[in-house]
Parts: sequence; C-alpha cells; structure tokens
Amino acid sequence: MSLKNLLIAASLCALVAHASQAAPILTVAPLGLNGSNNREWAVNIAPDVVPGSLAAELAFAIDGANLLDVVVGNAAIWDTPLPANNPFTGTPTEGIYIDLVNDRSFSAYGSAIVTSTVPTQFLKITTAGAGLTTIRYGTAASGSATLGARIARGGMTFNGYTGSVTAVPEPASAMILLAGTITCVIASRRRR
Repeated sequence: MSLKNLLIAASLCALVAHASQAAPILTVAPLGLNGSNNREWAVNIAPDVVPGSLAAELAFAIDGANLLDVVVGNAAIWDTPLPANNPFTGTPTEGIYIDLVNDRSFSAYGSAIVTSTVPTQFLKITTAGAGLTTIRYGTAASGSATLGARIARGGMTFNGYTGSVTAVPEPASAMILLAGTITCVIASRRRR
C-alpha cells in the first residue's frame, strides 16, 4: 500500500471513529411566558446517530425565580421513566423528581427508537413570573460530571453536560433590542 493510500485510509478511519464518538446535543432555552405570566423552558435533545434510542439523566437548578413544574416534553418519544442516582437526594429516583423548596429537579427517562436527528423536547420546565431567571443544568446544577449530567445512546454514555441559561424580563428584552437597534443606527450614520 502506498503512503498516499495509507494516509487516505487513516483519514477515513479517523472520520468514522469521530462520527461514532459524537455526543447527542442538549439545548435549554426559554420559550416565553405562558397565560399565567410564568416562564416556560424547553429542554431538547438531538441524537447524533439514528436510528436508536436515548437515555438522559439531567439535573436542573433554578436561580432568581421559583420552580413551579417539570413535565416530559414529548411523551411519545420520552416514554420510559428510568431509575437513576439522584444527585440531590443521594438515592435512586425514577422519572421526574421535583424539589420546590430548593428550586431544583432531576429527571431520568429513556426514549423510544428515534429515527431523525431533529431535536425532541425532553422536558418542559415552568418557573414563576417573568423576571430575571437562570437555569443551571447538568454539572452546574448537580456538582458532578456524572450524576445528573449524562445522556446515553447505543451503549455509550456521554458525561459532563453542563451550562446555564438566563432569561431577562420581557420588557428588558425589548429595551435591550431597542438599545441595540439605536446603537446600530447611530453607528451607521457616523460612518457616512
């Protein structure tokens, strides 16, 4: 085998290995306010490889507002509550655990066979009011890279999911957008 063919074969093996090691994608985003003027959040998971099933064990902690509710976002996909080690209680928990006193939650579910890499809504979280609210998830909520911070698929477990998302009050969002627009208009007029 020539050096060129060997390099091409090695590159193809590296690409295949990299694709098989890719992790499912987790996103947490505010959806806006519901009819009760409380903020709703979407927790979405997109598989990296299909077809197959997923399992997720994720912890959440709320700052700046009270946690009101956590429900499965798409029960047709996320149809199996799983027993998992709850980082908040130190005991096994199945499905959704909600601690309204400390504004935190832990969820463990398995999915049906997923045939698309389009994100599915794993959870819908509701927090009180329209004020400044932050959701910490995964390691940022649990303090552990494995407990409450993992998604599995195809016999592989991906640990260390972590992050935080902050939603600002709705009038403030409009003011920030307006201030940004005014700044852009002023800057574009100065360049002429």
